[in-house]
Amino acid sequence: MTIAYLDTCFLNCDFVFCDNQNDWQNEMTLLNISGCDDLTKGNDARTWMIKDAKIGMCVIAVCIDPRVYKYKKHQIIGLLAHECLHAVDFIMQNIEEERAGDEIRAYLMQKLMSFCVLNSKLFNSKK
Repeated sequence: MTIAYLDTCFLNCDFVFCDNQNDWQNEMTLLNISGCDDLTKGNDARTWMIKDAKIGMCVIAVCIDPRVYKYKKHQIIGLLAHECLHAVDFIMQNIEEERAGDEIRAYLMQKLMSFCVLNSKLFNSKK
């Protein structure tokens, strides 16, 4: 399975890395969350965010299209950084932190980026 969850503990939010559309749709079906079709929408990467009061869940997914693995590593890392910044912004909004300091945002960005890179096929050819 190409779905990986990061334990964000205090953020009350699931952060997910995904590089396979079918696995993602199956995962969202298991969680009873609808409206998750075509994560990348033809783009190389996308950040998908939902806060569902009905089930008390916040889910943020950074998804890349498998075709991006044909790109150079630095281009893929750039795409992941771009998408993770969207995730950082959403998390700050979700915890109602309007004035998070640069250092807090930087550590969160570092954690999300590390998670995505390590769960991608960039350094793990078995995935």
